[in-house]
Amino acid sequence: MTGPLPNPVPIGTDHYYRDRLADFSTRCPTASPPEYYADYGDKCLHQFRRTEPELTALGREWLQSTLVDLQRRLEQRREQDPADFGRIELDSDEFAKMAFQMHSDAYLASGIAELPASDLWKIVNTPDIADLITPEGLAEIADVIGGVASVQAKAPIRRFLSPIIDRLSRLRRR
Repeated sequence: MTGPLPNPVPIGTDHYYRDRLADFSTRCPTASPPEYYADYGDKCLHQFRRTEPELTALGREWLQSTLVDLQRRLEQRREQDPADFGRIELDSDEFAKMAFQMHSDAYLASGIAELPASDLWKIVNTPDIADLITPEGLAEIADVIGGVASVQAKAPIRRFLSPIIDRLSRLRRR
């Protein structure tokens, strides 16, 4: 990438993705920004904020930890190689793929496997279905389910996850 390198953006805010988008737009005023910033990151952050009051205390802790961890992971990736991060930003699909690869690790590291089934159900139903049935979304879901299953092999969790896996399988075949 030629031109200014991506700047750091403070993490832990509800406007992180808008700040990343603003940084991109300032640096690359004639280029299309990665769709991930507004069409997924910012949108989902606010969807989850609307779901937050319905979660248990543990679910709210998981949510806050996950939101910060996802931002931290993106900033660490930018910090590791700002020029490459800027190059990837110019390819919206490549950027989304990179960002989605961080999701399952962040969900698992924040303790999704420890959440009660009621929180898991609310979390699964928070994003738009169209965002979940993309190749990246389905891969993310499979990784999280696999991680949850390996961390917590309790029968109630398997009974809870089974209908979700069936639903996703039917959607994937369409």
